[in-house]
Amino acid sequence: MTTRAVRPRGPARQRKPARAKPGRPAVEQPGIGGRIEGILDGLGASNDAVRHKAFRAALRIAGETPEKLLPAWPLVVRLLASENAFHRSIAAQLLPKIAAADGGASFRRIAARYWSLLDDPSVMTARFAARSAAVVAANVPSLRGTAVTRLLAIESSHHRGTRKELVKADAIQALGEIYPLSTMKPQIRRFVEAQQSSPSGTARRAAREFLARHTG
Repeated sequence: MTTRAVRPRGPARQRKPARAKPGRPAVEQPGIGGRIEGILDGLGASNDAVRHKAFRAALRIAGETPEKLLPAWPLVVRLLASENAFHRSIAAQLLPKIAAADGGASFRRIAARYWSLLDDPSVMTARFAARSAAVVAANVPSLRGTAVTRLLAIESSHHRGTRKELVKADAIQALGEIYPLSTMKPQIRRFVEAQQSSPSGTARRAAREFLARHTG
């Protein structure tokens, strides 16, 4: 029986490192892990799909373990001043959730800037801020009364017509979550009852659902 000669193998070929794809460099921030850093970089991406995927990941982390995103607080706050309405909307939803990580101390320092989003030039951003007001009230209890006052003041925002009514519908939704612990129940009810005659079907429906849920 003959055996085949086995040729000795040379050294393993070294794989060339993958080239980084062109684009905006990742934001480096002390205390932020690599995965979180990548997500934050994605939030500022110009590609809608990349940005949306990063946002969904950040929103999930902020809801489950907000302390992981607390080191990134300054970066998210920076989005409040962005000229891009999508970026401001991202901040409107992330900041109230991350606020739970330090008992609202960081949020109280930027609260005035946050509430200004309720009168944002973009109705999309204003609606996200209105919905997220309930999260502020839950994670920063000392601002619960302020959250209610700001939501009730939407009537005086610069938005007009259907746009304002849509923001009011989101405000009613948030007020419904705040209502059980609020000391401003009469003011909230008056605001909601007034929306039963809103020209917007969305606002009227939100008012009916609120009143059905919070009877008496």
